[in-house]
Amino acid sequence: MPRGGFRPGAGRKPAGAAAKGQPISIRLPEDLLAEIERRAAETGASRSVLVERLVRQALAIEA
Repeated sequence: MPRGGFRPGAGRKPAGAAAKGQPISIRLPEDLLAEIERRAAETGASRSVLVERLVRQALAIEA
């Protein structure tokens, strides 16, 4: 059995366009983070997806 080196189809598959984005780090109060986690669990979304939706909504309201 061959080991190491290039093999067609080997390695991590590329992420789709939706998965690409700039990672950021923010600090949130524990109660706010708990609410985000609760709502993410209710909707079946990840925290990241939920926060992105909320930021987009907030920016649309301000525009």
